[in-house]
Amino acid sequence: MKVGRRDAGTVSVLALTGRLVGEPDHRELDAHIAALLAEGRLDVLVNLAGLAWVNSTGLGALVAVYDAVRRRGGRLKLCAVSDRVDDVLGGCGLYSVFEVHRTEEAALTAFLSPGGAPAGKRP
Repeated sequence: MKVGRRDAGTVSVLALTGRLVGEPDHRELDAHIAALLAEGRLDVLVNLAGLAWVNSTGLGALVAVYDAVRRRGGRLKLCAVSDRVDDVLGGCGLYSVFEVHRTEEAALTAFLSPGGAPAGKRP
């Protein structure tokens, strides 16, 4: 898996590409989140458009970084989920955890509104 980063105002966008499937991927994602939090960047958007596959370890990594951001008072949202990754997120009931948007633009707009959209809905 590769992680690209860019900042869109106060929101840091992490674009994941490849497969999120193992411990090295988990560590890499954790390191990116830790760096953002150390910089005081608490609003994080994870763009999954380039993510081809995620397994249970990858889901654990997403939940772990979501928890890390929330514990620091931040917000983490997902966007651009492919059909294949959507099946895994939905099958594991993670739409009750994550706020997910169809597009990066919609997600960035949601950061501007207080609280954003509730979790628990598929985009």
